[in-house]
Amino acid sequence: MAFDWGSAMPGFGNRIAAIGQNAYDNAEDARLKALAAEGSAETAAARLVDVQTAANGAFAAANYKGEWSTLSGALNVPATVTHLGRLWYLKLNLANVTTQAPALGSAYWGEVSRNDYIPFNAPAGNTNAIDRGFYRMTSASSVVVLPAAPWHGMVVAVVNVSDSLSPYINRNGKTICGEAANYLVNLRGAQIVLMYDANSGDWLRVNGVTAAAPYKEALLQQKVIVVNAPAVGGSASVPHGLARSQVRGLAIAAFGSGFTAGPDYGSNDSLNYSAYLDDVNCNVYLPAGKGSAVASRPVYFTIFYEA
Repeated sequence: MAFDWGSAMPGFGNRIAAIGQNAYDNAEDARLKALAAEGSAETAAARLVDVQTAANGAFAAANYKGEWSTLSGALNVPATVTHLGRLWYLKLNLANVTTQAPALGSAYWGEVSRNDYIPFNAPAGNTNAIDRGFYRMTSASSVVVLPAAPWHGMVVAVVNVSDSLSPYINRNGKTICGEAANYLVNLRGAQIVLMYDANSGDWLRVNGVTAAAPYKEALLQQKVIVVNAPAVGGSASVPHGLARSQVRGLAIAAFGSGFTAGPDYGSNDSLNYSAYLDDVNCNVYLPAGKGSAVASRPVYFTIFYEA
């Protein structure tokens, strides 16, 4: 007897559709479980950090013996102490605790983990840095002064938020990144973290947490100050009203009948004069026997500066 395929086909079609839907449902369930597992892994990782932080705190509190400098005699594991503003745990028993000061790299001590910084503003003028200080350089004349006697592993961080290119780090007798020079933080938004290496006497840059914001060009402004030249042998000054750190360029010219001359005009004594900018004034000086053509003439100081 011939099989009635025509009447059987709708049933097969329905079964195939059900199988397909079941396969789709299984795949979707697997996808959702995978996403849930990923979220659970991230949550678990975050919880692990919380647990580790809490465990460190509990361990330190339970075994804290005090400031290391106040201790003497034997000290056994487990024990934690404070020293140089940091918290340390003892790795090995010590017959005399005074013989081994806590330090990074010590066979006897390790630092209880922490990665916090203390934020400070560094306004105009000098700001003395401390360990784990994070300094916001808020002025064009901000200077962060590194410690004169740093210890191994000390960390200092700065960020330039001044919208200026002139804040700097004063090395205070040590080198910075191998250079015996102060470190100019001349990018807006630039951030640098330095760690002191007592073996080399150098402040090393910690690249993993050092960043620079995209460079933004300085918008220079122009100011013209006119100083009327004195008589031969005299001097004259006019305040410029700027901080020296703002100045980016300078042009000077004296104007007279038939001439325009810059300072120190070579062998022509009648046009020879001196002009310069100091912290406060625009200055013009006519040496004895020179500059007669410039005397009483206007000397123009064109100053290019960053606001």
